[in-house]
Amino acid sequence: MNDLSAALARALPCLALALTACTAPTATPTETFDALWTDFDELYGGFAIRDIDWDDSYARYRPLVDDGTTDDELFAVLTDMLGETDDGHVHLTAPGRLHWTASRFRRDLVGYDRFDPALVRDGYLGGDFRTDFEDSYTLGTLASGHTYLGLAWVSDQMPILRDVRPLAEASGGLVIDLRHNSGGDFTWALEALSDWRGAPAPAFRSRTRNGPGRGDFTPWFEWSVGGAGPDLGVPIVVLIDRYTISAGERTVLALATFDDVTFIGEPTSGAIATAVGRELVNGWYVSIATQEVLSPDGSTIEGVGYTPDEVVINDPEVMAAGVDEVLERAMELLEQTP
Repeated sequence: MNDLSAALARALPCLALALTACTAPTATPTETFDALWTDFDELYGGFAIRDIDWDDSYARYRPLVDDGTTDDELFAVLTDMLGETDDGHVHLTAPGRLHWTASRFRRDLVGYDRFDPALVRDGYLGGDFRTDFEDSYTLGTLASGHTYLGLAWVSDQMPILRDVRPLAEASGGLVIDLRHNSGGDFTWALEALSDWRGAPAPAFRSRTRNGPGRGDFTPWFEWSVGGAGPDLGVPIVVLIDRYTISAGERTVLALATFDDVTFIGEPTSGAIATAVGRELVNGWYVSIATQEVLSPDGSTIEGVGYTPDEVVINDPEVMAAGVDEVLERAMELLEQTP
């Protein structure tokens, strides 16, 4: 289950009890607004990184809500306020309304049509590939002769990397496609990729809100990849886009520790912090990113995304003619490698 599916499943607690007349909690609009604002005030980890003045948000949006505010009006006020985070891990779900995300790219599907896994499978793998029953990965051989691995999300399919290694070594190069990777559990990626490195290397560090003060965080935890080698001795080209998010982005940071790796495509989503879910007092559901995550050099991709070494952007009209320019460039790079 990917991040969005999991959020929706948790957001609809009444669904499984539909036949038993489950009744949503009742609360006034002002109680609901104050509860959401307070939950974010005490849990959200991105205020400093995203330069958000949460007190100013309260001062501007709280006067717009009173006990006569309708559900539609309340939903609009809350999403306007949360939208200022532009955070792909901030979501609001309410009955009878489309699932809402604070990320403007994901909300408006900006550039979503710049990647088509069917084009890759049919046009570049010739329809000859391995996958599982969930289509969580695609493993095959490109027309260039190099190995291709596409990952739709990051979870318990990651041990497939054990099968990828000998194929990549035999072919002399590997493309890892993380475009539209919807996240999941990054620890699977760290463990699997550790088999490809002899010496461990720091990938990122994180800390989590643990108190009501906006500066209340746990100590930093250092996440590393490697130590279970030997080193993978072939060049890797990683494909990324605006829909590479969450655990997909942490996988990007883990892959960035490798020496012979190149990233091409578009910047990633910039929503890397782990999120938690909260049920509001009126029965609506909100997700809140609770962490700060930094790269080894102290920078962060939160809010900006990971910038590729080469920016290559697909044109949907060119894709309709059967050409994936991002993947074409990846094959060119591998063919140029001695």
